[in-house]
Amino acid sequence: MPNPALAGDLSSVAEKRELACDIGLSVAVILYDPAKSRAGFFSLGGRIQDFADKAEQNLGTLLGKLSAMGSVLPTLECYLFGGNQKCLWQVSRLEKILKRHSLPVEVLDDVYGQVCRTFVFSPLKGTLSVSHLEEDANRWSPAASALSIEDGNRIFSQNAVTGKVANATRFFRERETFIGLREQVVPEYLQSKNSFPLLLWSAGCSSGEETYSYAMYLLRLQQRLKINFPFRIFGTDINRELLRDAQKGEYNIPREDLEEYGDYFRKFGTLSGQRITFGPEVREHVEFRPFDIRHHPRRRFRVIICANVFQYYNDQARIYFMNNFISASERPGYIFVNNFPAKLREPLGLEYFPKYSYSRVQ
Repeated sequence: MPNPALAGDLSSVAEKRELACDIGLSVAVILYDPAKSRAGFFSLGGRIQDFADKAEQNLGTLLGKLSAMGSVLPTLECYLFGGNQKCLWQVSRLEKILKRHSLPVEVLDDVYGQVCRTFVFSPLKGTLSVSHLEEDANRWSPAASALSIEDGNRIFSQNAVTGKVANATRFFRERETFIGLREQVVPEYLQSKNSFPLLLWSAGCSSGEETYSYAMYLLRLQQRLKINFPFRIFGTDINRELLRDAQKGEYNIPREDLEEYGDYFRKFGTLSGQRITFGPEVREHVEFRPFDIRHHPRRRFRVIICANVFQYYNDQARIYFMNNFISASERPGYIFVNNFPAKLREPLGLEYFPKYSYSRVQ
């Protein structure tokens, strides 16, 4: 049975015969018509930014198939299950979508804290059985990958998506990063009366959502402070295919992000439904280039943000990358990374600010 992280979206409809699939780490939805012993399911892989759109499409397709077979909405039961703690965002988004379609959702207990591998649902009996791999519960966790530098270079550059790694990103990721920019980084930069632009490096930027988020945020901060300080953001990634997507500056925005950050998207881009195209006001501040963080950049940066890389690597690789970031930092400089524990940070002499989740280089 395929894993959706490898095979893409999965769905099926069955009448009386069993539904069975390996859904890996993902969350699955089953629609069940007990009167006709008929059921269908879908389970999604893919990126967080287009998850809601894909879920709507899959649900619409599944409802259409069941309707064509004679099942009507009021008779359907709906079950949501699978995944682990890292997939709870999928659960909440799917619940909202299902309720919008007036489906009575039952979230089964095994969503929480488990790695759901396979399920078998019998429309004839109305029974669901789920198998887990308790002895290897971190198998699908990127943070448990512990890649070497060489392995990571090969996997990410080839755009491989496996059970271990995926190029995950989203708009306005890691709130602490933006709070740190507003409360400390920008005020300290302005007090220095530096004539050089504030340079920010978005390392491992994937398809660019985070890079554009920093640009929008700094532009809004300029407006609130009524100070037009110069800044430039460099988004780099080893994956050239993802960078081509970033350079287009066009994205499908998840409905939840549009509701929360709509003011930013409407002000700094052109919206058509949930599709945004960023305008020149934002694009003139960002630049995307292919770059391997194993190497030393030529520039020095006031801010280095790397939210989506360290979690995949072993400690030796993390220390190597962090030393590269330190050498590329201005003084003072700010480094925002995830998954860099105190035992690795303290020997490097970095000052840590837990409120903002960043380290300062003096």
